[in-house]
Amino acid sequence: MSAAATGLASWPWSMIGVLFSVTTWPITLLVIIFLNRRPERRVNKLKKPVDAHFVVPHIQYHACAYARQNEHEHLLKTLVLPSDSDLVVDMCMKSHVHFETSQIYLGCYENPLDKPQPYEICNRFITTGRKRHVIPGDGNDDYLDKYGYYHFVEKISWSKNMDKVFGFKR
Repeated sequence: MSAAATGLASWPWSMIGVLFSVTTWPITLLVIIFLNRRPERRVNKLKKPVDAHFVVPHIQYHACAYARQNEHEHLLKTLVLPSDSDLVVDMCMKSHVHFETSQIYLGCYENPLDKPQPYEICNRFITTGRKRHVIPGDGNDDYLDKYGYYHFVEKISWSKNMDKVFGFKR
């Protein structure tokens, strides 16, 4: 037997095996738990797949009647609008996960009939095209329901961190 083989035979293999198993078992368990919870995490992310914000655009883009503008774009979670006014409100939705939608609906969920109701899409971020100005039922699938919600019917394949920007008249 060579000197290398004799040296290997004298190692404490039982102790090395124990140390190896003690370090690999927790790693294996963590990987199994992590992979098993993956569908559950996706379901939780799909409960709120986008962040929706009202947009106060940069002053060079277009005029904004509901807020003061400056050289920065601002994203707002809430918006207070003057009553009985006809305004175009800009919105931005940013996705957190990959998913598909067949329709998006807009409206106020607390006393929807007392709140402002969107009645057409007016996307000032689009310069030309049929999606710039959309009136429900005017040769498209969009519609308003009895609760005042605007249903924007379009199949959209969202990817992570994708932005969808549009405006609506209320």
